Amino acid sequence: MFTSLVMDDVVSADWLQTGKQVSLYFKEIEVMISKDPDAKVSSQNRLPCKIQSMNTGVILCQLELLFGETIITSIITSNACRQLDLQENDLVTALIKTNEISVSPDD
Repeated sequence: MFTSLVMDDVVSADWLQTGKQVSLYFKEIEVMISKDPDAKVSSQNRLPCKIQSMNTGVILCQLELLFGETIITSIITSNACRQLDLQENDLVTALIKTNEISVSPDD
């Protein structure tokens, strides 16, 4: 389950009803990575993932994460990638702050 801050309600956006399908959007740079699933941080959205692939450059590292059957991309610094000693097939937790997730109708 995801949490998100939504400024609309069912009066201004009738698609915001229980049981309705929605799409979630967030920036790749807003997906933080932790090797500790119990890390004490304020992020409400914690997704257990497996690193499917990595593309490490001089400054940035792009991680393709497998969350169930969904691929999530995270872009972190290459320095952070080295500090966490991230490798393909590692189990990690993707963290996304509540205010970084946008919700839209699933049309």
